[in-house]
Amino acid sequence: MQAADYSGIAPGSRIGNFAEFTTSTEPPTQVGAHDLRRGEDAVDAGLVNVMAPTLGEFLLAMEDAELIEKISTEIEQADGLIQRSIADDVTVAFNKLSLLDQLFHTVASPAVTYLLFLAGMSMLLLDFFTGGIGVAGGVGCGSLLFGCYGLGVLDVRLWALVLLVVAMLGFAVDLQTGVPRFWTVVGAVLLIIGSLWLFATHSMSWLTLVGGIGLTLAFVLSGMPALIRTRYGTSTLGREWMVGKMTEAATDLAPDGLVVFENAQWRARVNRLTPIKEGESARIVGLEGLVLEVEPEEGGAVDYREMRQKEQ
Repeated sequence: MQAADYSGIAPGSRIGNFAEFTTSTEPPTQVGAHDLRRGEDAVDAGLVNVMAPTLGEFLLAMEDAELIEKISTEIEQADGLIQRSIADDVTVAFNKLSLLDQLFHTVASPAVTYLLFLAGMSMLLLDFFTGGIGVAGGVGCGSLLFGCYGLGVLDVRLWALVLLVVAMLGFAVDLQTGVPRFWTVVGAVLLIIGSLWLFATHSMSWLTLVGGIGLTLAFVLSGMPALIRTRYGTSTLGREWMVGKMTEAATDLAPDGLVVFENAQWRARVNRLTPIKEGESARIVGLEGLVLEVEPEEGGAVDYREMRQKEQ
């Protein structure tokens, strides 16, 4: 409003609460800083220049203020009154943004910028671990570029932005191991903190925050592991040689846990009824995606189907 040469307000409309949009280096104006003014009250307070119920009356007020050339005409009514209106040969056209400018204007809104930034980083993470043909990477790069444009336009806290990036790196660490552990918790906490304090002078609705945080956590904790298991759970990788090899339990397997195979940790599941204690040896009997199916080296429970085969 302060940047406009001439401003108006419609009856019933309100204006004020400027303190929410001012920065710390620019103290808010006393009038309208913490309250709302309506119609003539806003004009009397100096917040706007005129109150006009229609666009035509606002243009006539601009003519009276000698801001535009003469566009009015006077018509005498049947009762002798003179009515002032815009001349018939005057056309009012609204100047609007081009499609490209509208796109970047939409991208620069806080909610869209935030969601695009999270989606871009998630897609890049997906493309890195699944090793696809680059569709996810292309979508991620595009989303990230638009998100970075919005972050460059809006007033953001740099430390909160760094927290979001570190959160994604933390998720990547545990995705590499295949087990949600310490870095997943750290990433979730940093994601929440960074999301809540990302924008300094703008606010996002709770729906945007819940959607951004919830969808990112669901994608990283559930969607990404499933996609990785599907991608690398094929026979073309030649992991059949692992079947029959011995491994050591890094945690108790009852029935799920971790094992160490050739100095690398794997998620494992006991395929029999006998649990395996930490430190005990186990034999790999199958693979399901990135999860090893193991059984105790000795004393494993015998499958009832194998018992029937032996009896026959």
